[in-house]
Amino acid sequence: MLTHEGTWRAIDRLADRHRLSLTALARQSGLDATALNKSKRCGKDGKPRWLSTESLSKIMIATGTDLDEWVTLMQDRAPMPQRLPCMALGNLGLSSFDEAGRPAGRVWRQTRFPGDGDDKAFAIEIPDRSFEPVFAKGETIIVASAPRVSTGDRLLLCLRDGGILLREVAERTSTSLSVRPVTGNGDLQTIRRRDIRWLYRVRWSQY
Repeated sequence: MLTHEGTWRAIDRLADRHRLSLTALARQSGLDATALNKSKRCGKDGKPRWLSTESLSKIMIATGTDLDEWVTLMQDRAPMPQRLPCMALGNLGLSSFDEAGRPAGRVWRQTRFPGDGDDKAFAIEIPDRSFEPVFAKGETIIVASAPRVSTGDRLLLCLRDGGILLREVAERTSTSLSVRPVTGNGDLQTIRRRDIRWLYRVRWSQY
């Protein structure tokens, strides 16, 4: 059930997860800088102040949070930290994964992730500055299963020929995806869905 306390709990946890202040999260979401301040959560008369559905949608889009994640973050129990397999992007290859696309082998190290996640999730370290300003050198991104792909999603793709790409979806059809570099600079690349071995969606990032 949607509650006032749960809504603000989810916002606080998203800010912590992305290592953002409430002001920074508000700005990143296209809201007034003070919109998420704790002093704004009740009116002067003491009545709870609710964010509009538009504002909540902007926060979810800015943080890459889907509805299932949002509901989990609203819960009273604190999300349990996870330990996820992690590897630098440049070191990934077909031998790093099993046939189902899950991390395999002893080459993966473990990293702590402060939140609930998908049991197929894993972490990727950004090795250089080529993905700036979207992802910084040394930043860790968490990828998880993507049952649905939407325009604007950032994906980790493994192709049938063994290539592994970090891209953003520009267009999609029932038979192909058109992707571009996550920085937005560069040519579109159209990939037939049948040429994709597996894909994951970038769902969180942490420094």
